[in-house]
Amino acid sequence: MYEKTLSLIIELEAFLLEGRLSSSTLLRLLQRLLWLPLKFLKMGVKEKTNGIFLWAYIAFAAAFIGVGLIESIGLAKTEAANIMNLTLMLAPALLVLFSLPSFYAHSGVTPDAVNFVVDFLGKNGFQSEKEVELLKKSIKPIEERSRNRVTALKWIVGLIWASFIYTFSKVLEPSQSTMAGIASSLWTLAIMALTLIAAYLLVWGYEAALDKLFKAVEFGCNDFCYSLEVAKRNPA
Repeated sequence: MYEKTLSLIIELEAFLLEGRLSSSTLLRLLQRLLWLPLKFLKMGVKEKTNGIFLWAYIAFAAAFIGVGLIESIGLAKTEAANIMNLTLMLAPALLVLFSLPSFYAHSGVTPDAVNFVVDFLGKNGFQSEKEVELLKKSIKPIEERSRNRVTALKWIVGLIWASFIYTFSKVLEPSQSTMAGIASSLWTLAIMALTLIAAYLLVWGYEAALDKLFKAVEFGCNDFCYSLEVAKRNPA
């Protein structure tokens, strides 16, 4: 069961990343060490930023409509126009934050990924729900180990955030009176801010990629068990 479990994870990773594993043992190892991890992160970051881009598109459309509306009713350059513009920017954020579960709860898992797991189980001789449950139990320690790594990485992001806050507080101190000192502090602050943003995207992107991977396994196993039940009810 262990070998089948590991094989499923490896093959599903390659499938999700649209990559083909080399038949050469050495090249296969290099793929999994050097190339596929980058694609795995890219997949997760893309999944994590989908909501941000959706908000940006809706906000842009709302702002465009708002400008025309403000001009048409003669509110340009007034306080009411500013309030309306702010509302049009914030409203899309609320729509994204409180969107329907069907938009995000699947963690980016596609029917193709689910079918891949179903096909894998069929080709590898799984014939009962009990066997599938054993597979799930074998996968659980792998998932827990992966989640523990994410937790550790989040602590690192927290330390970067704490360092950023500390540096920011130092910039506000009266001792930073010279232009050179202020410029140096602001430069350091900018670098730390970029580091914090990059760390956030990478860690939470990695977590999103893990969600997609293990949810695909879960959905695929459930679909396979369902197909077994259907076969029992409707024997050929």
